[in-house]
Amino acid sequence: MNGTTTFFSPMTLLVRISLATLITLLSNGCSDNSALTQQQSPLISVKSQFIRLQPSYQTTHHYVGTVTSAQHAELSFELAGKLTKINVNSGDMVRKGQLLATLNTELLEAAQNQLLATLNQNNADLLLAQRTLKRNNQMIEGKFVSVQGLDEAQSRVNQLLASHQRITAQLASIKIKLNKSILIAPFDGQITQKHQSTGNVVNTGSAVLTLVNLNNMEVKLHVPSHRSQHFKIGNPINTVINGAEVSASITGVNRQISESTRTKQIRLQVSSNNTLSHGDIAYVSQQNTINQSGYWVPVSALTDGVRGLWNVYALSPTDNETYHVERRDIEILYTSGEQAFITGALSDREQIVSSGIHKLVSNQRVRTASKAVQK
Repeated sequence: MNGTTTFFSPMTLLVRISLATLITLLSNGCSDNSALTQQQSPLISVKSQFIRLQPSYQTTHHYVGTVTSAQHAELSFELAGKLTKINVNSGDMVRKGQLLATLNTELLEAAQNQLLATLNQNNADLLLAQRTLKRNNQMIEGKFVSVQGLDEAQSRVNQLLASHQRITAQLASIKIKLNKSILIAPFDGQITQKHQSTGNVVNTGSAVLTLVNLNNMEVKLHVPSHRSQHFKIGNPINTVINGAEVSASITGVNRQISESTRTKQIRLQVSSNNTLSHGDIAYVSQQNTINQSGYWVPVSALTDGVRGLWNVYALSPTDNETYHVERRDIEILYTSGEQAFITGALSDREQIVSSGIHKLVSNQRVRTASKAVQK
């Protein structure tokens, strides 16, 4: 018989059988894994809603202002002096023309008395000089007096008249100073602050009292320059002071821009209200309609994209009530609480994912958790 016969030792035969068994087991395991991968994994369920195209949107901006009196003054003396009396205190209500405080006027009164005495002396001298001049005029015709004597008499009268005018002017000046040594209320109001005490020596212009007219209150606030165009004089505006709504309207828009804050000052006239105080905080809100089309979506539907853009996930329907996720670039125009107004690559009545976007990727296949919300 031609050929050769190969003989294996028992050990070699055992190794070969073991290898064959291992290969068979591995093959069966791979088949099982392949079968598992071929089984379809459950689809993710997402919440969704239909969006509607809006022709415009409303913005609400909030500002904080200060209640001030349209008429308030830091009352002071125009002269330096010692305070002898202050007739009012903080919180007192005063009337226009009421005496509030006085300065020491002893020196002025002494100077006034001295000038009055000088004026009396001047009047007496002037009377004598005028009589002398009259007699000289009568005697000049009979040549009982010289022309020089007549001229001297006339000069004396002129000098005394000039002195009379000077003294009268000095008395008028002292009278003005006496009037300015008393502090009179320039309008009805309330004393909100007392800056000085009796006995203090005050300088010219040093504040003594603060007077506020409580019947003419206004609100002053500062807004960014680009928003000032929405404030129209005469328009009403929502204002809350001390937790209560008050009637207010726009009375002034300052065209000057603050160099430090780059804002413009807005003035509001508020209705007469005895509960308002100078310095109260006012909370002002304003709504504006922006003529820009777009869509309202929940903030939870937004995700950041590339190059500074934002994205939403739109749902493209397939068969068997499933959807493909599509990433869309959008621009956020305005946010208000949990809602955002956006524009971008979207269509009216399109369905988008409203929440849970962190677990999604583009082109992923999903199901909707329930019937989509209609917006």
